[in-house]
Amino acid sequence: MEKEKEEKTEWATFPEAITIIGVVWAISLDFC
Repeated sequence: MEKEKEEKTEWATFPEAITIIGVVWAISLDFC
């Protein structure tokens, strides 16, 4: 399970990572 996570992180491009972080951050603000 952990190896899969590492591969996904390497596979994700920088813009995609920022988008994912932005979405998670927005959801977190909604729950606050």
